[in-house]
Amino acid sequence: MVAIIKQDVLNYAPELSRVSDPAWDLILDFANGLTAESIGGGEDGAILKLCRVLLAAHYGVISRRGLSGATGPVTSEAAGAVRRSYGLVALASSDASLGATGYGQQFLGVLSMSLANGPRLV
Repeated sequence: MVAIIKQDVLNYAPELSRVSDPAWDLILDFANGLTAESIGGGEDGAILKLCRVLLAAHYGVISRRGLSGATGPVTSEAAGAVRRSYGLVALASSDASLGATGYGQQFLGVLSMSLANGPRLV
């Protein structure tokens, strides 16, 4: 499987076009480290590519949030004197960081359909 590039992610998530090139370098290195074996093995190239794109988009959103300070869902807004309040993202899971963005949630959804989501003992 060929590694994904910045344009692969931007085709799926064009709102991430303002992520810096140094951040893209780190994000893509990390996302391209994802292997078929790490998502359950035996997955076809399309699923692996989608997982890599979603993972990169997730971290692209996280990198943009770091600049804005926004960390959770908007809980209130105001027009006069421009105010905005953010709630906390709390998930009862070890995957809480992936649950913090829509792309991370999509990534988890794809994984839940893959061989990586085999039987679990609770």
